Amino acid sequence: MAENNKSDLLTYIIGIVIVGFILFKVIAFILPDREPEYTGNDFLAQLMKKASWDSITTMKYKKTCQLFIEDGSTEKHRNETHLYNFEKGANRQILWKEDSTTYKLQQTKAFLVQYKNNIIDSTTSKPQLQSTIEAATFVIGLPYTLDSPKSTLEYKGLTNFQNEECHTLQVTFENSWDTWTLYYTPETLDWKGYWVQTPDHYSLVINDEMTTVNGYTLPRKRTSYRTDSIQNITYKRASYLYEDYVIETN
Repeated sequence: MAENNKSDLLTYIIGIVIVGFILFKVIAFILPDREPEYTGNDFLAQLMKKASWDSITTMKYKKTCQLFIEDGSTEKHRNETHLYNFEKGANRQILWKEDSTTYKLQQTKAFLVQYKNNIIDSTTSKPQLQSTIEAATFVIGLPYTLDSPKSTLEYKGLTNFQNEECHTLQVTFENSWDTWTLYYTPETLDWKGYWVQTPDHYSLVINDEMTTVNGYTLPRKRTSYRTDSIQNITYKRASYLYEDYVIETN
């Protein structure tokens, strides 16, 4: 009788172990794989493995921008040439033409000025010029330009971006109300685009085509849209074309 009880107990224990093992396998199959435990800075480091923005000494490219209003008509069409030299402080130029007027926005270290037909343009303020030239450099350099003590980065996991699951990096900046959210493919970390929340509007930018120059992955074609608060597109705001990149590094 005692032998039978021992045998029944052993059979019971083996049965429990088998059932537990099967349940473990089933649960492991049903539950999704855990996402990597990134911090925002960890994720940015992954994106920047191939190249450092600080290594660039000079950079040149051409940019074509077309802005649209809500009814689809063109607000502005501009062809720009951008020239940046970072060897001895910030030395940057943006050149463009509107009708018969030639413009040059120039920064030489702390000196910042805009010219119209080679004459100083007194209709613009230094804060306006600073904002224009800083924005141009910042956007072309994403994500490399996020490596700044003024930025706070938060990895938000895998979220939906334009019907595709993407790694999501959210960024805020010191003394700014804007929130930038950048999206990358899970396997290859291809940059799909970004969404910007400002105090007065929402802007969605899709990277339609990218190019790689000297190890830097940079935009070639982009489209910008205005959206509502949940990224539903309301209208096309702009199209951008970037060409003829020349980058030199130290």
